[in-house]
Amino acid sequence: MMECIDRSGLSPISENGSALPAHLATIAGMLPSQTVIQYLRPQEDQAGKFLTQTIFAPVPPREYTIPLLENALEALLEMVGEQYHVVAEDGSHQQQDPARWATVNVLLAMAIQWKAVSTGVDVLFPMSWTYFKNAFSVFSQLVLLSSSGDHGVGACRTILFMAMFMQGTADTRATSALVATASHLAQVAGLHCRNLYPMHVSSEAEEDLRRVFWTIHIISCNDAAMGGLSPSFNVDYVDVDLPSERPTSDGANSNILRYMAQLSVIQSRVLAELYRAKVASTTLSPETIVNVTLQLQNWVSGLAPSICPRSDHDVLPNHPARVYRANDDPDPSVLQLHLSYHAILCKLAFAMPRRYDTTTGVPICRNPWDHPKYAARHSMLLVLQYQRQIPSPQYPLLWQILCYAAAAFIVLAAEVLHKPSEVVEGDLDLLRSFLSHLGDLNSRGGYDLQALSAGLVRLYDLVENAVHEVNTTSAHPRHQSLLFGDDRMRDIDSDDKCTHVRECLSEVGGDLNIVSSGLMGNMPIPYAAAARIFVGIHGPAERKSAAR
Repeated sequence: MMECIDRSGLSPISENGSALPAHLATIAGMLPSQTVIQYLRPQEDQAGKFLTQTIFAPVPPREYTIPLLENALEALLEMVGEQYHVVAEDGSHQQQDPARWATVNVLLAMAIQWKAVSTGVDVLFPMSWTYFKNAFSVFSQLVLLSSSGDHGVGACRTILFMAMFMQGTADTRATSALVATASHLAQVAGLHCRNLYPMHVSSEAEEDLRRVFWTIHIISCNDAAMGGLSPSFNVDYVDVDLPSERPTSDGANSNILRYMAQLSVIQSRVLAELYRAKVASTTLSPETIVNVTLQLQNWVSGLAPSICPRSDHDVLPNHPARVYRANDDPDPSVLQLHLSYHAILCKLAFAMPRRYDTTTGVPICRNPWDHPKYAARHSMLLVLQYQRQIPSPQYPLLWQILCYAAAAFIVLAAEVLHKPSEVVEGDLDLLRSFLSHLGDLNSRGGYDLQALSAGLVRLYDLVENAVHEVNTTSAHPRHQSLLFGDDRMRDIDSDDKCTHVRECLSEVGGDLNIVSSGLMGNMPIPYAAAARIFVGIHGPAERKSAAR
């Protein structure tokens, strides 16, 4: 072996002490000296900690933390206990396990927000963000841990928790980045393939790995659907069993994760096909639509009867869609399951060609997925029913379900503009009910819903005025198509605002979910879609707020 430089860093020498040949000496002379190398070398002797973390707040005393988390996170309390054991031993919150440190802190952040009431949001939410920043300060370490066996699974789970925390905020761009990171790390750790699971792992540990993967898959698909993105996973390359089915004696809701995982597989295929068609400027083939709808029908038939979503298309605005039995407490996970299902139906309905009665011009709908307004009605009724049963929901959940409800509002408003039906007054009542609900939430404090309310109120005003004009000027209440530009329905002239909305909605097509995401978040594509539509129907003084 050769040393390139001697200890003084001045003269290149060989292993036996003789001078190097001239050409090698020239090359070696261009290299930095040993002194410089030692100066620049990372502090590898310090247990490899060349990445540092910042502690924004110490974890609270153990007697406060355990009761805060024990209601829903019993399985993780052992990790919390380990963290306090480390603190008790060395008296410092610095630890040797970044995944454990980050997990404890992000769980604290989530628990504080989930248990906060509206009057305490101003005090408690800044505190929760402090603990989240504790966790996020080791993000780079977690990413580097992702390729190291068990640590990789722990890092993947921790970043999943970070993404779940961010889902309850308006920072959709950071949420999407964390979801994408968790999805990538899950594949790096081999969670998507059963053959890559560790050998000799217990059945309980394998079940835990599967549940981590499918939770990431579910969140990733929902994030892609709301943000207009392609799915992070190619479902054809996912080769891992679903979460185990639990006995029905544990309750119908005990298999919610399994049901969500099954739905996310269908959702992933739908999103991939829609994204591929969008890039190629084509539409879905009838065979694809039939295949997906059959998969959805089979999925619904496999659900427990007590949580099976209403899939009939005769639900009218004055007919609440009952999801829970009278004596049941509403389950937010069931609500999210149904909202995801109806969001898929809505996307499929937009992808299907419209069929009309040749004499009346009324859409012919034989199935609930034939028309997006049915899925939109279901979603809005579900959210309003849940809010009536739970007057003060947890704020992180509230933010998530509002995005679905706002998307349903925009879809229903667009459908009324497209072609008012015989129950148009009921549709308007439903839209008004949701606006009233938003106003009530905004008055309680906690979340600033001003921009969302302002945009939806203006859209509602446009819809109401259009319907009123049709009813007073036409013997056959109908209106020109604002959504699809149907030339058959041009009985009256539209004003500049209607023309603008028609053009913008036509550009968005079936991705109206991204418009609501643009009103409630900061992702560039949804933000641009929402800004184009709502700036056009707002007055000059309100445009800045609406596009915010």
